[in-house]
Parts: sequence; C-alpha cells; structure tokens
Amino acid sequence: MQAFFTSWTDALLPVSTYLVVGLCVASVAVWRRRDRWGPLARWLLTGLAAWAWIFSTPAVANLGLRALEGPLPLEIAPASADEGPPLIMVMASGEVSTRGGSLRARLDDAGWERLLEGVSLWRRVGGTLLFAGDVDGHEGTGASLGQVMARHAIQLGVPASAVRVRSGATRTHDELRAAAPVIQAHAGPVWLVTSAMHMPRALGVANRLGLRVQPHRCDYRQLAEPAWGAWLPNARGALNFADVLHEIIGLAYYNARGWA
Repeated sequence: MQAFFTSWTDALLPVSTYLVVGLCVASVAVWRRRDRWGPLARWLLTGLAAWAWIFSTPAVANLGLRALEGPLPLEIAPASADEGPPLIMVMASGEVSTRGGSLRARLDDAGWERLLEGVSLWRRVGGTLLFAGDVDGHEGTGASLGQVMARHAIQLGVPASAVRVRSGATRTHDELRAAAPVIQAHAGPVWLVTSAMHMPRALGVANRLGLRVQPHRCDYRQLAEPAWGAWLPNARGALNFADVLHEIIGLAYYNARGWA
C-alpha cells in the first residue's frame, strides 16, 4: 500500500518524469519536421532527452550505488574477544536549523541510520562509542551533531561512561582528524560506522591519516533486485543519482586535496 501511495505522489508532482516526457515529445516533433529544424537542433534535443532519461532512472542510479556501496553484507563479523574492548567510531550526518533564535543540530536519515547501527554494534561487541562533528563549527551552542548523537545513544541504553565525543569537526576529513588521537591511542579493534555509499571516502581519509579501522557499512541505498519499473524515470531516481554524484565529486575533491 505504501508503494501505491508513493507512486501516486510522484505522479502528481511536477518532477523529472514530466521533463523527460516533454523532451521526448519535443525530440520526436523536431525529427518529424526536419524541414524546419536543422541537424544541430535535432541532435541537441535528442541528447537532452536521453540525458534526462538516463540520469532520472533508478536502475541507472543503482549502478552507481552498487559501485560505491559494494555487495550487500551477508552477516557482520564480531570483534575477537582477545583483541581487547573495541572502539566504535560513528560518522555524523545532519544539518543545523534555527529554532527560537538559537542553532540546533538535527540528524538526517543517514545520521539516524548510522547512530542506530552504531548502538546495535555496541550491543553486540561492547566497548566505547565515539562521535565527532560540529555543524559549521558551532561548538557549545547546541549545534554539535556529535553531542546530539551521543545524547541519543545514552537514551537508547548506552551508559554515559561508554560514550565519547570529539568536537571541532564539520566534514568527513575533520571528523576523522579530530578522532585520530583517540583512535591511535586505542589498543583494541576500531570499527568505523557510516553509510555504505559514504564508506569509500571515509576509508580513504582514514587510510591517509594512518588510522587502523574496520569498516562497518549501513544505510544501504541500492536496489537488491530492480524491477522493470526501475527503468522508468522518476524523482527518486534523480535524487539517488544526485547522492551518487555528491559522493563521486566529494571523493575526487578529497583526492585532489590529498585527504583521501
């Protein structure tokens, strides 16, 4: 039933589907009226229609998601008991909103997925949960994503003594750099928890900083078995592709800066 409502919601919105249909109709029209349109206009419009179709199709975006996320996990390998208590580093994700004239950090969907997966892993292997991340560097103003995640972790049953927060970070590179002293000083295994799509960039930064971490992916976005409808353009396909491009551009930028 949820899928039914979602389909009708997408159909009623002026989203990319109508752009694709409009470009396809216009492309057919100019090819039928070759006497009025030159080859440059015809091929340009056809290229625009193909571009809009490809980059708003969930199945195409899914190829990028699979390349970034890797294969879906079968099971989680627990940390060995003889290695000592583990440290679980959970990457932040969210935004700042202004309420009552003050800044407040708010987790987004990815932030909640990472938080819940980090707490779930802690319940399985124990140890310490480590959070980092200030939004726009507003430390001590209630706009620290790390502090928000730590507070929610405690509310979910993690003892305050098993939670640590490192402040002064606004992006992936800064989060891991801020947490580096804690990670380097930890003798046991270190888990890095973040979205599967974000893991290549996070691991690249960790490796560049010389941090020994074990990846723990969550928040998988890829379609395990795309149906025929995944080849039809819709708004969600465009949004997924935007997220893929965000990570590809982010990874390229980090490589150019020597961060990953």
